[in-house]
Amino acid sequence: MSKWEPKWICEDCLNGIKNDLSIKTIPNNGQVPCYFCDEIGEYLVDLDIKRKNEVEKMEKRVTEWLCDECHDGLEGNHGIKMIPNVCKVPCFICGKLAKNLTGFDLNEVKVDKLKKLLERCKCGVYLSVNEHRDYYQTAADRLKELYEQREEPPEINEDVRVKMIETNTIIELQFYPDTPISFFTVWHYDLDEALNQALECIRRRDSENVTK
Repeated sequence: MSKWEPKWICEDCLNGIKNDLSIKTIPNNGQVPCYFCDEIGEYLVDLDIKRKNEVEKMEKRVTEWLCDECHDGLEGNHGIKMIPNVCKVPCFICGKLAKNLTGFDLNEVKVDKLKKLLERCKCGVYLSVNEHRDYYQTAADRLKELYEQREEPPEINEDVRVKMIETNTIIELQFYPDTPISFFTVWHYDLDEALNQALECIRRRDSENVTK
């Protein structure tokens, strides 16, 4: 049976949902984040959350600087924003000087995401996968330990935490983009998604630094 609940969803994620949805145009005064990503939700949508796993397979839309060659290599239609690259931002895929600010689906980009993260971080990158299994623990046991023993427990989305326990998988990705004292940590059950989140975190930091 379907289970319908109202959820705030950004425009990109809304476009990725194939089934019919009712859109409520209520101002998002509380700046509630999108149910699927970290963008601000723009639409209050009746969503069948029983189909959430199916919906999560939709496009992961991003906007990045690309060179002409990498842009031409993308499949499908992509909007090009002709904004001068005055900051000499490198291409998201190959590192050459970018020319086009392009919206595209991150899933279709053939790029070594771990290599890209290593190249971008000036300091360390630490990846731990299923360390709990070396101590004959379950993912549930390890997560309980983390929440009880750490002064600052990990910030893990509830849906991700549940999936970690279901799959008995814990991925911890800690990275230092600029200095040895400033780092970020991503927790997940899917390595590819953990790398996506890490790269998105750095992209946002870079964008903030450019606009300052």
